[in-house]
Amino acid sequence: MSRRLVLLLKFVINFNNCIQTGFENIQNPYSKDVFRKLTHCHTATQGMHRLRCSDNNCLHEQYQYHNCGNRHCPNCGGMRREQWIDDKRSELLPTSYFHVVFTVPHELNALTMGNRKQMYDLLFEASAYTLLTLAKDAKWLGATPGIIPCCILGDKT
Repeated sequence: MSRRLVLLLKFVINFNNCIQTGFENIQNPYSKDVFRKLTHCHTATQGMHRLRCSDNNCLHEQYQYHNCGNRHCPNCGGMRREQWIDDKRSELLPTSYFHVVFTVPHELNALTMGNRKQMYDLLFEASAYTLLTLAKDAKWLGATPGIIPCCILGDKT
């Protein structure tokens, strides 16, 4: 079984458990809000609007439920995400790129979730310092790299 499929199955199982327990096991308020929005996407909870045929003689009506608009939702955020990726691809220069990942140890997750701005500021500052210092050294690169910081949250285990 592929790693992606395993991650997807874990997500579905966790999501199902959250629905059954009413999200009471989720400690992080942001995560709790995301799960609620995903479960209510395209339901009456989100509200709806009524569509009526423009022909005055026709009585056909159709109700359309509103979406959640959350970026994590495959329905709502998928199109924006794909558009963002296409926009970023158009900005790439015709040169080689190296993808470097700096991670936070799992033991610091609770501290990080409670102090996101400070912890990610520290992570980006330390990462940039490390990359710039090593890249300037002729032994490694002998140049100044361009750095695009990006933060992706989530459990990748």
